[in-house]
Amino acid sequence: ATKTALGTATVATGKTEATVSITQLGTEAGKVYVTVTSAGKLESTRTEVSYAAEEVTSDPNADKVLAINNTGNDLVVVYGLASGDVVNIYDVEEGGKAIATSTVAANQSQVVITISQLGQAGGTFYFTVTNSGKRESKRIAVTFAAE
Repeated sequence: ATKTALGTATVATGKTEATVSITQLGTEAGKVYVTVTSAGKLESTRTEVSYAAEEVTSDPNADKVLAINNTGNDLVVVYGLASGDVVNIYDVEEGGKAIATSTVAANQSQVVITISQLGQAGGTFYFTVTNSGKRESKRIAVTFAAE
């Protein structure tokens, strides 16, 4: 068990509470332990406090993706989104880094992503959506035709 404080705060004069800001507890549900130390006294015993997992973006719909596999640059259009949503395109189902990323502009509901080459023979790519304030959705497969 960690014995180092993740954060501390002091109760202001005339107040009865303090807020401790922590950069990141974790994305999954978990527990932290809280203690109080009053002036001139020893630290209290730890009190366990549970916290919820960060919310995950709902699974996006592959029916709202259009893949255009050209002899030049290829295009992926994803629609039915909200301003600020982030779309990532992957060439593998798990792991790896996004091969393209785009953010839905203000007052828009779609993104058009240019990719130098999806694959001349056709195949599959994967995309995710991340809503503002939420975690990335799971990867959804999209099959695309040959050039």
